[in-house]
Amino acid sequence: MKNSILIVEKENEVREKINRILGKQGFSVNYANCLEQSVDQINNHIPDIIITGSTISSLDKYDLLSYLRNERELPYIPFIFLTEYQTHKEIKRGMRHGADDYVNIPIEEQDLIDAVNAGLKKRDKMKNHLDNIRESFALAIPHELRTPIMPVIGLCDLILDDFDSLSKNEITGYIKTVKENTLKLSKRIEKFILLSSIQGEAENGFSLKELKNEKTEIEENYVKNLLKNIISNYPKNSFSIKVEKASLAISDFYLSGLIRELGENAFKFACANTVIKICGCSKDGFYKLTFRNQGRGLTSAQLKNINLFQQFRNIDEPKTGSGLGLFIAKKIIEMFDGKLTVESCPGKCIKVTVFLKM
Repeated sequence: MKNSILIVEKENEVREKINRILGKQGFSVNYANCLEQSVDQINNHIPDIIITGSTISSLDKYDLLSYLRNERELPYIPFIFLTEYQTHKEIKRGMRHGADDYVNIPIEEQDLIDAVNAGLKKRDKMKNHLDNIRESFALAIPHELRTPIMPVIGLCDLILDDFDSLSKNEITGYIKTVKENTLKLSKRIEKFILLSSIQGEAENGFSLKELKNEKTEIEENYVKNLLKNIISNYPKNSFSIKVEKASLAISDFYLSGLIRELGENAFKFACANTVIKICGCSKDGFYKLTFRNQGRGLTSAQLKNINLFQQFRNIDEPKTGSGLGLFIAKKIIEMFDGKLTVESCPGKCIKVTVFLKM
């Protein structure tokens, strides 16, 4: 099936030139004269790439681009501007709104072909990445949600069927177990909501650029408050939090999610009666946030496979987690152009370090 190009341009001469160039490359070309026509065309048939000409007003160009980037029902569509005056200010404005490339007028054949091919390559890469997330997401949900909910259903049935023969202590014990599993289920739902949000932002380039402009203040009490409930679940462990105050280039929603996921992992996989250390400081223009524990650690092979829902465990140990938390943290860090490193000594310790822009 041919890749389709939507050209939003009034001048017939420019349309015909683009059609000649791209037609030879096997593309199917459609046209629109204005913003309204282009939206109608997109709603009838989603193109693989959109090219806007210089005769279309800047307001219409940016309105169309904003519509595409904010419309979550639409897939990611590469957007190329044709321009006679490619100023730094115009490029910066276009990129901020989510434009993918610029091609100068008069149009050079190879420049246009290269821009279109680069846009398609970028789209395919993003599509494959999102398809992998969706597939793993769909496969993981049934197991992740079923595991805590089955004991809840079973114990509720037991209480209802045998209520008259159960003692008060037995009923109290069952209810506590139901509550524990309900809380587990609630946490897992929150994780999937966070992962779904990450997936949505990845599909919406315009929204992501807006998020990257947000700033969040980090300091010790911010981290302690986020981890308060997690810490209370591990009374046998102590902790040390030393975090310098700084303003980070990440939204509060994603920074708090990142800290909760890595903090929970640090406590969950630590040995009893050990200290979990969390440190934060600025370094070389980045903010360095480190989570260190004493526990099972990871092998070199496991370190190379930090993939979606990868189980990090020794072969003779029970399965205790899905790897979802570490995957979520990794995707948040990538989304905000940061870096994640994991250092480990199997059976002894693990140190997870995050570098975020300030």
